[in-house]
Amino acid sequence: VNWDGPDDPENPRNWRPSAKWSLTVLVSFYTLVPAIASSMVAPAMSYVATDINDNASVDLHMIMTIFVLAFAIGPFALAPLSEFYGRAVVLQAANTFFCIFNLLCGFARTKEQLMVFRFFAGLGGSGPLVIGGGVLADLFSDNQRGIAMSMFTLVVLLGPCIGPLAAGFMVQAISWRWTFFAVSIMDAVIQGIGAFALSETYAPVLLGRRAKLLRNATGNQRLRAPGTIAGPLVARLWTIVARPFLLLFTQPIVFILAIYLTFVYGLSYLVIASFPALWRERYSETAGIGGLNYISVGLGFALGTGVAALFLDRTYVALSKSRGKPAGTGRPEFRIPLMVPASVVLPIGLVIYGWSAEHATHWVWPNLGAMLLSSGISLSFQVITVYVVDCYQLYAASALASITFIRSLAGFGFPLFATSLYDALGYGWGNTLLALVAVVIGVPAPFVFWTHGEKIRARTTMSSARPSDAGSDSTEVVVLPSDDNVDISDIRVDIDEPTGQPAVNRATTTTPPAVDDDGKAALGIEEDKLVVAWDGPEDPENPRNWKASAKWTMMVIVSLYTLVSPIASSMVAPALSSVAVDIKDYVIIDLDIIMTIFILAYAIGPFLLAPLSEFYGRVPVLQVSNAIFCVFNLLCGFAQNKEQLMAFRFLAGLGGSGPLVIGGGVLTDLFVAKERGLAMAMFTLVVVLGPCVGPIAAGFMAQTISWRWIFYVVSIFDAIIQVAGAVWLRETYEPVLLERRAKVVRKQTGNDRVHVAGTGHASLMSKLWTNIERPFLLLFTQPIVLVMAIYMTYLYGLMYIVIATFPDIWTYTYGESIGIGGVNYVSIGLGFILGTATIGALIDRIYVSLSKSRGGARPEFRIPLMVPGSILLPVGLVIYGWTADRAVHWFWPNFGILLFSAGLNIDFQCITIYVVDSYQLYSASALAAITFLRSVAGFGFPLFAENLYDTLHYGWGNTLLALVAVVIGIPSPFIFWAYGERLRSKSKFAAN
Repeated sequence: VNWDGPDDPENPRNWRPSAKWSLTVLVSFYTLVPAIASSMVAPAMSYVATDINDNASVDLHMIMTIFVLAFAIGPFALAPLSEFYGRAVVLQAANTFFCIFNLLCGFARTKEQLMVFRFFAGLGGSGPLVIGGGVLADLFSDNQRGIAMSMFTLVVLLGPCIGPLAAGFMVQAISWRWTFFAVSIMDAVIQGIGAFALSETYAPVLLGRRAKLLRNATGNQRLRAPGTIAGPLVARLWTIVARPFLLLFTQPIVFILAIYLTFVYGLSYLVIASFPALWRERYSETAGIGGLNYISVGLGFALGTGVAALFLDRTYVALSKSRGKPAGTGRPEFRIPLMVPASVVLPIGLVIYGWSAEHATHWVWPNLGAMLLSSGISLSFQVITVYVVDCYQLYAASALASITFIRSLAGFGFPLFATSLYDALGYGWGNTLLALVAVVIGVPAPFVFWTHGEKIRARTTMSSARPSDAGSDSTEVVVLPSDDNVDISDIRVDIDEPTGQPAVNRATTTTPPAVDDDGKAALGIEEDKLVVAWDGPEDPENPRNWKASAKWTMMVIVSLYTLVSPIASSMVAPALSSVAVDIKDYVIIDLDIIMTIFILAYAIGPFLLAPLSEFYGRVPVLQVSNAIFCVFNLLCGFAQNKEQLMAFRFLAGLGGSGPLVIGGGVLTDLFVAKERGLAMAMFTLVVVLGPCVGPIAAGFMAQTISWRWIFYVVSIFDAIIQVAGAVWLRETYEPVLLERRAKVVRKQTGNDRVHVAGTGHASLMSKLWTNIERPFLLLFTQPIVLVMAIYMTYLYGLMYIVIATFPDIWTYTYGESIGIGGVNYVSIGLGFILGTATIGALIDRIYVSLSKSRGGARPEFRIPLMVPGSILLPVGLVIYGWTADRAVHWFWPNFGILLFSAGLNIDFQCITIYVVDSYQLYSASALAAITFLRSVAGFGFPLFAENLYDTLHYGWGNTLLALVAVVIGIPSPFIFWAYGERLRSKSKFAAN
């Protein structure tokens, strides 16, 4: 079912101009309100601090920027849902959500309430930011879209300037709470108008309604709209919700533009966050008068919008004609030329603003600089937004959601370091540094996009796809093949321009080397006689055929590599009070971040290091990442302030994350499935044991020597292991070893067609990109990986809550010294050892027994041991919590924590081995995907631990955590057992 010809009046692109522009204005107002709310609280921070009794700088910045952090998360659900249920219904629902929680902000009494309400308001407010762009993509063809998108994008940028301008006077005259009340009242009015005036615009939804009417009228259930995804509702929703992740991590053009826009957007919020302090401290202006200076930022955004509105469509049409194309059928790259003046004006504005503010010159000069800066930001922002919408018309909302994710992280993060940046370098050199980065990133960007944009877009299956309709720049029609088992993501639609007939082609894929049930590579002859493989199943060069002594030597060395980093992750915990004295920072959240930022780096590093180990080999990547860890961990010992310590800890964590995922890959290379359980159990033990070993030693070290020696000792130990690895580490990754053999054969025979199974002839950059995107694909397209990652996220977060709060229990509740208190970590270690002993003794035996009784091996045979683990964990938490709460004999909290850590380790190891068995060839990438989410929890959970226990105490606090563990943990093994095989069968990455 399609439109009734090119002039179908129901097609939104054929609506009257008045209807289109009315919708544009309405959607722009929907988008304006959350943009205003994002920064409206900025000039009220001093009043908020007084009212909630919190003057910590980072807390106040987070109250403002946590709203923008939610902008990063909400679009990943709201944008694809708008491409499933329609724009109007999702836009209205999201806006209602924003309105309610923004109103609740005005009633908040504590920083925690304010942060939570702001975050949820931001989730709802993120909807219009991406759905609005989708609406305009539905309404306007390419040669008309520039002006409409410019007006829409202006409100996204102008809102954060209007907010502080109005709020400055409001907080002086009434109360900071009225900043929230006023915004919600305004939003409710717009919501009321939208209930009557907002029309659906998304073509597949409109055509779906038409198809439904025809099905009811004719009884023909085969009638459907173009682009319809077949299958159950849950499967269709999964396909839709996964789309923004796929766009971000599999479409290079989206990822590159997102990175560039991240810096631009971050600068915008950096200026907005630093403006109140500048005018208050340097120019002695009140909050109200100082807020007037936001007018210069708004004028800059308006100036950028004016340029975009005047020239975006004209440039597009002119370049289309000059290249011999009819108006409206040009390339998206015809939007790019306007980025050139934007990338020049932006750094100039930064420098003028910085140095005039530094020397407190007449107020006109910093305002002039801010205006130039914001005009450059606005123009860049609008060009990129229109370019993305042109590239991904049918999926415009999802594409904008992908970009909004990373840019919103910058909007959240940049203001957090604004104070430290300007305190250290001043406005002059601080902004000069940012300007230099803007030059390096921004000036080459338009030339790169102009030259290579079309080439990059040619690799995507999702670019410029939309149902055939009037005014569309593409007459592509999505036609599903008769094979219902085909994944829609594997279909590319091509149009024969002379005939307009669709040709459906399967996407070209590269088949990875198969892995048989015994786990050994089946890399035999494929399509010709030129494929290099092992010389039979007993080839001595195959790592799985190495002598047992060689395998276990490798296992021990890799485990030592992996041990050092987890030790460093928590070794600073008992020394935080000493650190606070030395760096003169007693803010609790700062001290918690000093410890947990290392774990945050664990979330990021594996996404690069794991796939690189599947390209260059395990050994070189393991050695390089460990060297990075060693150097930056050593530098932590020389840090003189919190900023240096956080930065060095983060960079050390990036390097230290390598062994965590590469080590699992090495063991996969060495051991077949029926031998792998014991090796993986011993390897996984060091991952969980390290965070316990560290505090035991560090407690005494901080007392007797200095907290700095914690870092020195770890780096010395790591350097010794690095040297041992240089001598004894051997490459184990099969494709790399076979490629070396193929290289020798090519050299001997002179035949360049000799290759390894599963390798193509793509360029180096293309191969690297394929490898680097794999962890993202595994996390966001493989349900089994995502489900396991979410469960392990909770386990890992619990572990770090216990580790972070352990010193306080023994120091304050039991009155023990730091050194003696650290000895209690032995109970955690004993629990981990008990869990490992259970796994080592039983997991391979159960696997072999079930394989024999069920007539074949399955990764799900690792699951049964999760049942006792899921029971021990909450039982241990409750015993630990209530005995510590009542300060009973020290034996009982240690006994509880032993049971807790034993259960946690059993579940942790079962999941790790299950994932490795499921994704053998790509085990490092699969572990990287899981490490990402669990490390975010390891970073975040300790930050709220103190508030949790202050409010509920150890008894009820741990009971709450135990109840969540029961709800998540008890059903999990039964779900994995029942549905694991079915989920794996849908994966092209899972072992066969």
